[in-house]
Amino acid sequence: MSRNIKLSFSLFLNIVVVSIMCAILLASLSLLNGELFKSGYVAYVTNEKGKTVEKYTHYLKDGDDKKSAEFEKEGLRVTKVSVTSKTGKVVDYIVYTALSLFILTVFVYDKTYTVGNKDQNAVRCGHYAEDKLRGLKVGILAVSPDIIFFIVYVVLRFVRPSTSVGYFKIFNVIYLKILNSAMGQHSLANVPIWGFIVMLAVICFVPIVAHISYTLGYKDIKISDKLTYKKGEIK
Repeated sequence: MSRNIKLSFSLFLNIVVVSIMCAILLASLSLLNGELFKSGYVAYVTNEKGKTVEKYTHYLKDGDDKKSAEFEKEGLRVTKVSVTSKTGKVVDYIVYTALSLFILTVFVYDKTYTVGNKDQNAVRCGHYAEDKLRGLKVGILAVSPDIIFFIVYVVLRFVRPSTSVGYFKIFNVIYLKILNSAMGQHSLANVPIWGFIVMLAVICFVPIVAHISYTLGYKDIKISDKLTYKKGEIK
């Protein structure tokens, strides 16, 4: 059991690293996407008292923005936040989701495949008892904070539905785009049943990948070899 806990903690740290990488990726793609697929901007005006209020949305297809000049003449500061087109949002969703899941899969796969491969030799030499479900167990332990968070959210859905959905997303930035689609942007009261099913599904992603990669490592099956070689010949 202690071996599984140590491995799951190491895997958890890998997930944390991936989360940080995905946060940086998210910021980078947002800036790039905002420039490539910019359709307009939302104008926020700051008054003399320092209070900022959203005033209007201007689209590039509408021509020059005369309202901005009028506010600036009055000595008010206008801040413009880019609005992305529908095409840009779709591209952003696909690119970010694909890259984040790919990075996560690589990190989890590499860790558990290596352990599975070593366990094969250890079991063969009689050092450890065989446990073909070790990858799955380790994967579940690694996401145990998410499992607890999910249970708390399910309870809060009925006890305190005004709770923000943002907390779960912060700790699961890897699946941010998927969760935005399933959970919305507001409170738990607005999350449909299928939204909770999606939350549970993303939690299951790491255990599934860990189980598959550990099994492949234990059986000494290399996917790269399967893709490169066919019946002893290079494709």
